[in-house]
Amino acid sequence: MSVFDSRTSVSLHALNIANRKSNTVIGLVESLKNVSLIAPGEIGVLAEYTNALIAQKLLSMGVLLGSRIEVLRSAPWGGGLIIKADNLIIALRKREAAALLIRL
Repeated sequence: MSVFDSRTSVSLHALNIANRKSNTVIGLVESLKNVSLIAPGEIGVLAEYTNALIAQKLLSMGVLLGSRIEVLRSAPWGGGLIIKADNLIIALRKREAAALLIRL
């Protein structure tokens, strides 16, 4: 009998999914941050979209998963953000930027 039978494989797969949802991957902490909450000058890699409509618009402009994201400026009083995605500079509303999760 194998150490990893089908039941073990399924339970490990379920554990892995549960851990990803809580931003941890078995022993490693994955640091995903909302773009609207990071300070200007911080750089990360786009890991996930949380809003399909905003994802569709940004994907059509070339902002793909794995793109290097840098927050260039933030408007005062909770306004918009200016981000640089690879070599593309984009102005986003705060709620649009909240749909982007990056890995620092």
